[in-house]
Amino acid sequence: MNEPKKAYSYGHLITIATIADEIAIARGTVGHDELRDLAKRFASGELKTPPLFPPHQLWQHGGDASRIGAATPDPDGVWRILFKKTSKPHQSDKDAFNHPPSAYTWHMLAADVYELGQQPVWKTQTAAALRNLACRYNSDLLDEMPEPAAQQPKPAAVEAFPAQAQAAKPLQRGSAQDAMILTAIRKAGHNPLALPVNEPGKAGVKAEIRNALRNEKLFTSSRVFDKAWERLRKQGDIADTD
Repeated sequence: MNEPKKAYSYGHLITIATIADEIAIARGTVGHDELRDLAKRFASGELKTPPLFPPHQLWQHGGDASRIGAATPDPDGVWRILFKKTSKPHQSDKDAFNHPPSAYTWHMLAADVYELGQQPVWKTQTAAALRNLACRYNSDLLDEMPEPAAQQPKPAAVEAFPAQAQAAKPLQRGSAQDAMILTAIRKAGHNPLALPVNEPGKAGVKAEIRNALRNEKLFTSSRVFDKAWERLRKQGDIADTD
């Protein structure tokens, strides 16, 4: 992976908690247990520890801008602490996806999450979930995705259902549209899960992002963009500020 894709950008930051939850969803388990397993793998050296970054908001550092974009000098220590804090199994459904505060404080870059998904410790579905998560935060990573395997000749009986053979293409296109919108939102300085409510008489974030992506080939019309935007809302990937 080239260095520009691994360069720091606050729009590419993914919390450790989000990564653990994505693994849990892919495996049908719970985030608390997956966070413990992930911390154990990093703390033990089974997985190479990537840089860990603090939040990017100035107020979260008491006005000290020098800390923004600066990786912690002791990432292994962060994982050891997380492993200790998650050493006990979760006790109830309420705790299943309830993580220690440090899991929300520390972030990995999307490019590092993508490379995490390339490690041989994961099964296919979990590896794909990690790579897709990374692409949602950094659409430039989409061209890192492996080429689909060559299709084998179909038996005659399957040919009777040509629509099934073409079903994968819209899904791939939709994922690319989602990733591009989320990346554009972050590049514009917004949090996808806390979008500012439109002021009366003024264009909102949706119009801002639609305009930013108007020349992208994935969005052939405003209607296509609107459908993608609503899909992200239904999926819970974008939401307004409470």
